[in-house]
Amino acid sequence: MIQIPDHYVVQYDTNWQHLLQQMESRLKEKTKLVSAQGASVRFNQYGLATMSQVTTRNASTTQSASTLPTRWAYPVPYDIANVFSEFDNLFLGSVVLPTSECMQSQAAAYGRLADKVLIDALTAAATITTPNTATGFVPNGAPTTVALPAGQTVAVNYVPAGGTPANSGLTIGKIREAKRILDANEAPAEDRVLIVSAKEISDLLGTTEVTNNLYNSVRALVDGDVDAFLGFKIVRSEQLGVPSGIRTCVAYHKNAAVLVDGGKKSYMDILPTQSHSLQIRSTAVLGATRLLETGVVSILADTTK
Repeated sequence: MIQIPDHYVVQYDTNWQHLLQQMESRLKEKTKLVSAQGASVRFNQYGLATMSQVTTRNASTTQSASTLPTRWAYPVPYDIANVFSEFDNLFLGSVVLPTSECMQSQAAAYGRLADKVLIDALTAAATITTPNTATGFVPNGAPTTVALPAGQTVAVNYVPAGGTPANSGLTIGKIREAKRILDANEAPAEDRVLIVSAKEISDLLGTTEVTNNLYNSVRALVDGDVDAFLGFKIVRSEQLGVPSGIRTCVAYHKNAAVLVDGGKKSYMDILPTQSHSLQIRSTAVLGATRLLETGVVSILADTTK
C-alpha cells in the first residue's frame, strides 16, 4: 500500500498571536505621576495646623511650629531583552519574524510592572525624614520607615457591627468600611480608587441578595457596564499579592501615592560580537511610595471563600 498520508503537507500560520495578558498599565493615570530625574526623589509635605484661642489683649504673638516631613521614592532600572539569530528569518520561511510582537510584548511587560510597583508601594513601609528643628538649620533628619497603620486595614474576618467575625472574600460591608475610614480621614470624595481582582468582583455578586438595593449596581459592575461603586473607581488587576490565600485589595485616594516613571525606551540592534544576532531590548526606570497613610486602606479578602 502506498503511504500517501505520510506526505501530507502541514500548513503553518504565517503570523503570531499574543497569549492572553494585561497589555497596558491600568493604574498610571490613577495616581500622582512624576518623572524620574535622580537616584532618589523627595516629596515635601506640610503638616496639620491648629489654631489657639486668644485670651489676652495686646499679648505677644505666639508662634506655632510647623511639621514639614518629607517622603522618599527610590526608582530603580529594569530591562528585558530578546535575541533572534541571524538565520531565524531565513529558516522561518513564510512565517514572519516576530519583531513587532516582541516589542508589543515588552511594552505590555512594562505596563504590568508599573502597576505592580505602585501596588506594592501602597501597602509597604514608606521612607520618611523629619527635620530636627531643635538643632537649628538641618536639611534632613535621619530617615525612618512608616508602616501602614492597623487602623487603615479592613480585616479578613470583618463583619458589620452585630455580626460574628468570619473570614470572607470581598463584601459590600468591607468596601463600606474602607469608605468610612477614608471619609473619617477627610480624604476627598473624588479620585478614589479600589484595586481588586476578578475573584473579588465575583465575590461581590455572590454575597449580594437580589432584594438588596445595591444588587443592580453590583450586577452592572460584574457585567462591565460600570466601573464605579460606592464612590470608588474600580480597577481590576491580577497583580495583587495573595500570601497564604489572603489577597490584599487596596482602596486609596489618587494623591495618597506617587509613581516615579523614568519612561520606557526600546532598542533594536544588530550585535556584531554575537554572530550578528538581532537584539530587541526595552528598559524602564520605576519607583513608587505611599505619601499619605490616611489616604490608603488595605482590604483583606480570603480567596478560598
